[in-house]
Amino acid sequence: LSSGINAEYGSFKLYNTILHKEPLYQGIRKKMADKQNVDTFTITDGEALGDLTGVTLSTAGQDTWMVGWVTVQPEDGEVMYFYNTGVKTLSTDPKKGVASLDMVEQGKAKYLIYMTTACVKGAKADFTGLTIKIEGKKGVTETGLLNQINNNNWESGNTDVFVVQGMKDVGHVTCIEMEVRSEDMWLFTVVELHKVGDELPNFFINYDKTRMSTDPAQGVSTIKLCNEKCSL
Repeated sequence: LSSGINAEYGSFKLYNTILHKEPLYQGIRKKMADKQNVDTFTITDGEALGDLTGVTLSTAGQDTWMVGWVTVQPEDGEVMYFYNTGVKTLSTDPKKGVASLDMVEQGKAKYLIYMTTACVKGAKADFTGLTIKIEGKKGVTETGLLNQINNNNWESGNTDVFVVQGMKDVGHVTCIEMEVRSEDMWLFTVVELHKVGDELPNFFINYDKTRMSTDPAQGVSTIKLCNEKCSL
């Protein structure tokens, strides 16, 4: 088990296809206080899970606990990826978040996302809280927070690369919908998206030079870009 976590105490529950409502392993607890930290746990005395379908995370503290993702590596199986797609914060204080969070695997597809920040004054951001919905002929899949551990993302003129696995195969990609969760203003120029296995990438260009921010005085919090020639 590994997770991208900011905050204090919590526990994991793993589920399989047969006993989806019954926790088969529960109670991994550890102090998790460092932001941008990946905590790794090894389970050596748990029951055989069978086909894993979901992960539940819960917190016992009122401090906020922000989880970016969870990966699970079975002893004899492929790594599975679970994302906090709703970007929910965990806390026993209902004013701060929810006490538990269920996450399910979306699929087996792998996407490479290249995000280029504009090379102009004021384009960079310290934090964006960015997630992306990827739309295609076969449906929609959604990333968790796009943020590289221990790396300065969103610098002017830089291209940040994100590898997102365990996603749904949406077929030919037609649109992306981006959402930020920070007041920091950010201006990007282009998003290049590759679905591993496809020959050609998809390009989504910010022709209107739309700035993004949760502060309406600085920009918009969501933007949808489509490949018009291929979305018909």
